[in-house]
Amino acid sequence: ESAHTMHTTSKVSEEEAKQEGILRAGALRVLANSLQHLAKHHPKSLHRMMQPYNAPITSVPLLQALARDLKGANRPVSVAANTRLASAHEAALAVCCLRIMGQHSSTVQNFLQADFVMESLELARSCGRSTHVILEQEAEATYHQLTEDARSC
Repeated sequence: ESAHTMHTTSKVSEEEAKQEGILRAGALRVLANSLQHLAKHHPKSLHRMMQPYNAPITSVPLLQALARDLKGANRPVSVAANTRLASAHEAALAVCCLRIMGQHSSTVQNFLQADFVMESLELARSCGRSTHVILEQEAEATYHQLTEDARSC
């Protein structure tokens, strides 16, 4: 390939990554806002929607994607900008989604107990304390929700 073709290809790839990152962040915000609205104003509907064992909203690929976004907790927005990577903002939205979903689905509750999710949640808590107030609040609320049974014994 010529240098011009490689440069053009990398420029297109960079632009695609930037657009994909923007779309992913927007979709994550919509999901978080929708879950917050349903949890506040229509909790019974949210609970019913999340109850079937194979409900699309509790699919493993979606839960894994949200868990991967938690790893953005220590990634500044400036580093994640123009990429597919999650930043602390997306990590805050992801943990919010997981917390609300976990309140209404045993499938999600079980997923949240996985070691790799708990480790990512601990990273989010730690990074949130020093860099991102909303991330800290969401991660702490989720952590306390997950450990409530253990603390009450």
